[in-house]
Amino acid sequence: MRAGRLCKTEEISPWDWRHRIGFDASLRGRILEIANSRCISRQEKQIINELIEYFTDYISVDCLINTITEGDYAALAEIRFLEKTKILSVPSICQGIILRKYNQLERALKEEAHPIMDMIGAAFDTQHIARPMEAMGIVFGDMLEDIIDYGKEESKIAPINVNQQKSILPDDAQSILKEYEKQLRSGLTKDLPTHESSVKQSFTLKTTKGAGFAEYWPWFLTEKADTNELILYENEDSLREDQFYPTLNHELFPGHAYFYQLMERARPRFVDHGAYALVEGWATWAEWNGLKPEYASHSRAFRLRSLSLLDCESACNAIDIYTFMKHEGYGEENATEACLQFFQYPSLGASYTLGAIWFEQYLSGKKPLDFFEELSRCDRGWGDFFRIW
Repeated sequence: MRAGRLCKTEEISPWDWRHRIGFDASLRGRILEIANSRCISRQEKQIINELIEYFTDYISVDCLINTITEGDYAALAEIRFLEKTKILSVPSICQGIILRKYNQLERALKEEAHPIMDMIGAAFDTQHIARPMEAMGIVFGDMLEDIIDYGKEESKIAPINVNQQKSILPDDAQSILKEYEKQLRSGLTKDLPTHESSVKQSFTLKTTKGAGFAEYWPWFLTEKADTNELILYENEDSLREDQFYPTLNHELFPGHAYFYQLMERARPRFVDHGAYALVEGWATWAEWNGLKPEYASHSRAFRLRSLSLLDCESACNAIDIYTFMKHEGYGEENATEACLQFFQYPSLGASYTLGAIWFEQYLSGKKPLDFFEELSRCDRGWGDFFRIW
């Protein structure tokens, strides 16, 4: 604890708290307890309560199934009292994904007539209106309109993505990965004082088949307290050159790995690991400013063009998202997954692009380290609270 601090660092740990909070009473109570602590400013408290009010208004079926099939049954106790909660719809394009998870859920619950099964059935029949910009309004406040306008103007001059990029061979992928590890160590050695070299810099690598590209998990968000973890997903898109380099920019350097390790140094008084626009916004900005500039520029262009999807307001427009992803060169699996996330995880996709635009403007003329230095010098917390900066 630094001199002058009245309390220890407070943390909201679960990365997906906004999507679990509607059906997890213990998680909701923990977040409210932190929000009412003296470490949180009045304005931060207001924002946290606004986000809780928004995200408890519905249940994400996909997140509910994932939570229970992974063995977290705490949510079940509250399910019977959620009749008035909105159930997020499952677009027809994505119903196959949910049905596969549904079969796992049946085995986990071992009940034929559980209320959760009724909720999932309702999700297939309900036309839910997606509201991604409502949550982003809470986060960005009066800045939101200017950020969107800037992004849309920039998208008009952004290069069109180059499709049919060659795939990277496994041996080449390992070589590229080592290059990024070297960049990460070099960056941290330069930016971290010698006496703080104990910050965990290494990570274990795990590869698995499935939709997506990669995930980076710092040691303090996993049960593996001795190491960080990088998960690489194998599919028809993830090893394309135009995807692999931006992915490692995003996950390693100057993205998540660099971010979390410098954040350990900054030690803000309040840390919210569910702060998507900040965490993913930084990593998306890193996609645009990492190695191989030619691929970084295409990554930026794709994200800026995706702002047009924020005009999608209902489940019947799911085909627009799917078509956009296919047009951008993505395969069936990732195009479908993107559509599912848009409707089951409102504001998540928007937070990547909008957060990155915020950082692009904030860091204009500055070094990336300046952001963390400012956190170290002042009494600001770490959250999606861009409207208080």
